[in-house]
Amino acid sequence: MKKKYLYAIIIIAIFAIIGVSYGLHMYNKKVVVADVKPSFTIDAAALYAEFSANEAAATKKYVGNTGDNIIVEVTGTIGAISNEKGKTYILVGEEMNGVYCEMDDSQKKDVSLLKEGNPIKIKGQCDGVLMDVNMKRCFLVNETEASN
Repeated sequence: MKKKYLYAIIIIAIFAIIGVSYGLHMYNKKVVVADVKPSFTIDAAALYAEFSANEAAATKKYVGNTGDNIIVEVTGTIGAISNEKGKTYILVGEEMNGVYCEMDDSQKKDVSLLKEGNPIKIKGQCDGVLMDVNMKRCFLVNETEASN
């Protein structure tokens, strides 16, 4: 009888490990955002307003489920540029009601040329809202790419 329980526990543990491994793989799956056409193009203030009005609906629309790869292109004005813990961030719009974009490491050189107050287009994966809407794996969008 004890052997049956031991085998059951081992089998459950194996399935749990497989499930957790797959979940982590899907969560950390990197999409080459630069090569993907955005699912949505929206102004930063409008995106923040959607999350403020109905966070659950906006999360379903712009974040989706693990593995959905929804890419959002955000337009607006650069509110701030910062570097924290080796990562570069651009705030599009105003603090506490804008979009906080974690830039892809390949974008550091291009971001260094930007100035606060200038218009900008960024695309990336929306990660939900805390105080601002958060986006990750972000890339700058140039005008020739935007017109295609």
